[in-house]
Amino acid sequence: WYDVGHFRAVGECFRDKNSVNLEEGKTLVIESYNNLIINKNKDKLLTILGIDNLVVVDTKDALFICPKDRSQDVKKVIEILKKDKKLSKYL
Repeated sequence: WYDVGHFRAVGECFRDKNSVNLEEGKTLVIESYNNLIINKNKDKLLTILGIDNLVVVDTKDALFICPKDRSQDVKKVIEILKKDKKLSKYL
């Protein structure tokens, strides 16, 4: 049982911790290890080269990248998005 309250916990739920593809997104991973990659953008290719221990989330309207050990700080991003009327559409 995992508390999926942050991206690191999501990555622990999958055997292949280097790539998680949702929907029809295409991801090419080269010489990169221990990353959590969520590609929900079916209209483009997401390529990862030479990176380690990152969270990469690509959607149709937003791209989020951070070190895995800072993944809980996504709460800070959400707080800013909530406060800024121009950015709140990305919640």
